[in-house]
Amino acid sequence: MRLFAPQPINGIFFDYAPRGYMVTKSKGAALFSIGENKGIYHFVSPHLRRLHPPPPGAARILALGDSYTFGFGLPEQDTYIARLQEKLDAAFGTERIALLNAGISGSGTAEHLAFLEDFADEIAPSAVFVFVSIDDFNRAQRSPLYRLRSAETLDLDAGRVSIGALRRAVVTSDLYNFAIEHLHLAQLIRRTHLLFLTYTAKAAAAEQLGPIDSSAEQQRLARAMFRRMKAWCDARGIKLAVINNGWRTYEWLADLLASEQIAAFDAAPHVLPAILHNRAAYEIAGDGHPNAAGAALTADAVWPFVRNFVTENNLQRKR
Repeated sequence: MRLFAPQPINGIFFDYAPRGYMVTKSKGAALFSIGENKGIYHFVSPHLRRLHPPPPGAARILALGDSYTFGFGLPEQDTYIARLQEKLDAAFGTERIALLNAGISGSGTAEHLAFLEDFADEIAPSAVFVFVSIDDFNRAQRSPLYRLRSAETLDLDAGRVSIGALRRAVVTSDLYNFAIEHLHLAQLIRRTHLLFLTYTAKAAAAEQLGPIDSSAEQQRLARAMFRRMKAWCDARGIKLAVINNGWRTYEWLADLLASEQIAAFDAAPHVLPAILHNRAAYEIAGDGHPNAAGAALTADAVWPFVRNFVTENNLQRKR
């Protein structure tokens, strides 16, 4: 297999939260090979993509999001979280602010809320950035993690994702990770299985959800989730901001967030025209995730808002 049908080598970079949803690993590393990009993902506790733990005493900003925020297929320094960290260091000094990457591949707004409620007390951030991406609200509607209690309220009932104990143990084991990082046959079997699951999941989603535009019910669920995020942050004196990373337009989102008194920024007017003009320049070939230039495009668009948010909320002060 290695000689005649070599496979892209991708290790396991996720774990399962107690409620069953996927999160980024909390320790170790994983190889990746996405298109022409090859490298290593590094992880620290709790479930953060990062080479080293945050500096002691630095103000912490927790960044929630999907694979675009995680930086799927990109080395650490090319993700838009890392590029924003460089800008924070240049503007406010090194080791004063730590932007912590809690991006989860395949996640949506439900997982971002769940991560906030399940792990953010341990992280103890001064602020939370929720990076909205291309499919967050469709995924939230499909997720069993939160459901609207009734048509008359925005209260949410919390649930969990069913995942078998054997699957959890096998998929997250060091032995399985070693096998798929060193045996091309194991990687081929894994990729064939994942491609089948991806195809069937997309087909099921298309049948169930229909058009990709956000329905009134989907917007209502999003409002309930963001309202719950804000209540969680307000109870702890934590600042909250929602940032559209710019790879899709949500015409309704700005008004919704304004009505909930949540700070927000939409990078789409800055990002989308460039992407639509020349997608190949900003996407990983054959994959569709942002390449290094695409991540830089988002970071540059978002930076003025981030800088002002940090200054206005005195986040640059050392603890």
